[in-house]
Amino acid sequence: IFTQCDASARFVSTMLELARLGDLPLRPEPLRLTEQVQSAFDEVMLGAPPGPRPALHCAELPRVNADPRLLRPALVNLIGNAVKFSRHAAQPRIEIEGRTAGSDLTLCVHDNGVGLSAAQAQRIFEPFYRAHSELYEGHGLGLSIVRRAVQALGGRVWAESPPQGAPGGAMLCFTLPGAVLVVSGSHLMFSSRAEP
Repeated sequence: IFTQCDASARFVSTMLELARLGDLPLRPEPLRLTEQVQSAFDEVMLGAPPGPRPALHCAELPRVNADPRLLRPALVNLIGNAVKFSRHAAQPRIEIEGRTAGSDLTLCVHDNGVGLSAAQAQRIFEPFYRAHSELYEGHGLGLSIVRRAVQALGGRVWAESPPQGAPGGAMLCFTLPGAVLVVSGSHLMFSSRAEP
């Protein structure tokens, strides 16, 4: 009974978050995107079930002008999705890459988990759609929150094939048009491994 009540409460909370995102008036502010990613990863790890913790690898990302109330749930749900679906990999790994074109940013989250078929990739952002529902928990709303938040920021979201030579998994991307404040030419990397 406790487990069902907890699941129901989380479901209602997620539904309310999904409904609220599209109604927020935009309040962009300068943000260090690398720090936002690290903080979102840390939040996901706090609620992750016991098991191997994924390594996070992220290129240095530019500063952006964005509303953190919309960017945060997009990052938390994308990273949470990557953590969930790479859970059974021998060495779970999440890579986050940012590509800039002028002041536009494309951010991609790539995991080495079970991956997506072409049919699943077409539907992954639909409300209540659950890829691999027989193996993984969830309500099918996390990526709907991502889509709603990104659209409210003026961007778009999609799934694409991982880079050539990458070890399978899924890659989910979104754009932040006109958001880049400083384009970094750096290729510095940071790595983080959460403690069990």
